Amino acid sequence: MSHVESQAKPMTASPAERHTPTVDVVIIGAGLAGCALAWSLRWRGVRVRLLDRGEPGTPSRIAAGLMTPITGMRLAVTWRMTALLAAANAFYPRVEAETGATFYHPRPAVRLFGEPGEVDILTRKGDQLLGQVDRLEPRWPPGWFAHPFGGFILTQAARLDVPTFLAVTQQHFAAEGAFQIADVQLPQDIEPSASTIRLPRWGLTTRYVVFCTGYQPQPNPWFPQSALEPAKGEILTVSIPELHEDRVIYAQGIWLAPIGAGRFRVGSTYDLNHLDTLPTVAGREELLSKLRRFVRLPIHVIGHDAAVRPVARSRKPLLGVHAEFPRLAYCNGLGSKGSLSVPYCAEMLAEHLLADAPLDPEVDLQRGRR
Repeated sequence: MSHVESQAKPMTASPAERHTPTVDVVIIGAGLAGCALAWSLRWRGVRVRLLDRGEPGTPSRIAAGLMTPITGMRLAVTWRMTALLAAANAFYPRVEAETGATFYHPRPAVRLFGEPGEVDILTRKGDQLLGQVDRLEPRWPPGWFAHPFGGFILTQAARLDVPTFLAVTQQHFAAEGAFQIADVQLPQDIEPSASTIRLPRWGLTTRYVVFCTGYQPQPNPWFPQSALEPAKGEILTVSIPELHEDRVIYAQGIWLAPIGAGRFRVGSTYDLNHLDTLPTVAGREELLSKLRRFVRLPIHVIGHDAAVRPVARSRKPLLGVHAEFPRLAYCNGLGSKGSLSVPYCAEMLAEHLLADAPLDPEVDLQRGRR
């Protein structure tokens, strides 16, 4: 056991046993995972409290929210694609209806091939991709894009306006007294016992604490980050006034996503070695170089952001409860597909906590310990 792990308080009987829970579940972290889990629990009648540091540079707050069932140079079909799409198409519109906000935009996307070999891959995988792709018939002016090898349309793509989703969720829960800014320090702010967990700094007693904190430089004593392979990603905001396209364009290993008024977001880089939130000249030039390979119009950079993604080594989310402290739970590792996977994962974890429903073995964080 490491020095950090040894600081975790044992879950033994304590005076906390006599406390009536203030809430049923405390969720630490109000990014994509925390907000989605809060809704899933609330719809089941669970009393929730969301705690968040309110930091501006988190991956969720700068995420482009792209939801694409087929990705990568080899046109890989996303894990659990059908279930993920069904969950997202039910979850986000329900939150929109409850809050009166608009942030979920199902809309086809365009994939442009960068080399002839990609055309061959599409031909070989044609039967696997039925219902997911359609023929690309460009109607763009010839001066917009370079696409000598063609491409295809992703028919079931979508985009989530992540900052708006987070903002309306936090506002909605704050109006009910269920969201607050709080810098939870581990392990000292968490006092587990056999039947409840106390957070004395905030006067809270709860049945469960769920960590939805993404990548954190400081280790979590109960959930080590050994299953994560965090990666820094940089994103540009650019102005291309002459380009009038409302679909996301994927090409040259990056994406170009419209945000209105001739502005677009461009991303992203993938850096395993520099886990900070500082934009770099190298990152900017990498994105611009790839963008200029397929966009022929003048491009003006107007913004540059960076964050660290909590990518799981398995490239699948990580969910579950601690083996020795079952009132401590975890939802992490959503990576670049978080907007698509989080409704499915939140529903699954909610059912696991409330009804002991089994987790998908491919995302159960305990699978590596069996």
